[in-house]
Amino acid sequence: MFKVDFFKKYWKIGLLFSFIGFVIIPFLVLLGEHFLNFGWFSEADNGAWLGFWGGYLGAILSIGGVYWSLKVQIENNNELFRKQLNEDRRRIRENDRPDFLIQFDVFDVNSVEDFHNVIINNHSRQTDNFLKTNKKLGKHEKLFLSSLKIENTSDKDATNISVELINNSDGIHPFIERVQIPIIRAHNYIYYIPRSTIETSGHNPNVINIWVSTKYENLYYQYHNLESTNYWEVISDEPISDVDYPEDTSLKDSPRKFEAITNIYEKVTIYE
Repeated sequence: MFKVDFFKKYWKIGLLFSFIGFVIIPFLVLLGEHFLNFGWFSEADNGAWLGFWGGYLGAILSIGGVYWSLKVQIENNNELFRKQLNEDRRRIRENDRPDFLIQFDVFDVNSVEDFHNVIINNHSRQTDNFLKTNKKLGKHEKLFLSSLKIENTSDKDATNISVELINNSDGIHPFIERVQIPIIRAHNYIYYIPRSTIETSGHNPNVINIWVSTKYENLYYQYHNLESTNYWEVISDEPISDVDYPEDTSLKDSPRKFEAITNIYEKVTIYE
């Protein structure tokens, strides 16, 4: 494959040098032999000229061989360098990717140490009524609610995490809720109390989509029926060397609009 690409790329240059070396220069030498028939030109016999042409053609072939070898070596070195550079970039991207553990279940949302990590859908009056009804919320007393738990198991903070919760159990009118979590600290987690819990609609999600941006790429992660699909989909415009997701998987764009949210710490102070 490399030789085919090499000839496709450099055949014009090779043809030009071959024409000069095997046609133009010999033609000029023959003209000189014919018109400059004096001095040492007149003393050269056929054997001398045969030796000259043999040496000349040998030199041309040697130079061509050296040029070919150097060109192949340079191309091979460049290819190895490119592969190593892509591999290094792939490792850097992988190391910068956050790792999440996603669960949707009935949790004791008051079990957190910092109530900034309990986030609720700020669904206007319905949220206020929900907080008045669940007065234990944010009081370090056991309170079990249907919630989404997102745990950041990586060594770096994850910021601006877009979350989409979908319930399409009826197959006709899916219930969709989209929010954006500002930050999840490294080795920490948050509870998100969704609108489906506030409205007691029973629309618990069976599909959860997660988008998050790193320094190098945008990532999309999907959980279906609360089981991870176990792959990241890369939606970055940057060239990538790693393809660790199925080819038939369509990349999903991040939503543009999000529902209002707030943390419990800010909400419960209103009712104290």
